[in-house]
Amino acid sequence: MAKIKKLHISNLEDEKIHLIGVVCHIPDYRLSHFINSYLNLRLKKFGDFSPSFQSLSYSWYYYFHEEFRSHFYLIANRGEGSYLLPQLKNFDYLFFVKGAIPEENMVHTVTLLRNTPTISAAYTQEITKIKRYDELLEALEIHEMKEILIPGKVKKYPNTKI
Repeated sequence: MAKIKKLHISNLEDEKIHLIGVVCHIPDYRLSHFINSYLNLRLKKFGDFSPSFQSLSYSWYYYFHEEFRSHFYLIANRGEGSYLLPQLKNFDYLFFVKGAIPEENMVHTVTLLRNTPTISAAYTQEITKIKRYDELLEALEIHEMKEILIPGKVKKYPNTKI
């Protein structure tokens, strides 16, 4: 009788996703403008983010950085009387960075965010300590696929050359 081997795969994506909580009391479009200016990004607003575990929607900005092969998401944490992540209710916005960004670059990113004149505070958060973080990351990927990859029927990101 053949032995059955079980393969255990660890979630390597956990190591590549960084979350920065941002305290800022200006509208999302103005915040994205300041982040674009200070971090040299091109965040662009797409359709609102509605995770499957909530009925509300939250504004969603996205940018894919080709050089670093990294995804940047700016998501409002506050909806109509509710929070996307209630355990982080002190933060107005959530800034996700997904990709192989070196730790020193993340420290520099947080420093730049803190130096942005409209941002009161910016702190890194441990994403694995967030309840339902796996569902949140899955919902982010599905939303990205719906908003970016599928609509244009082109398998490229918006800021790449075709």
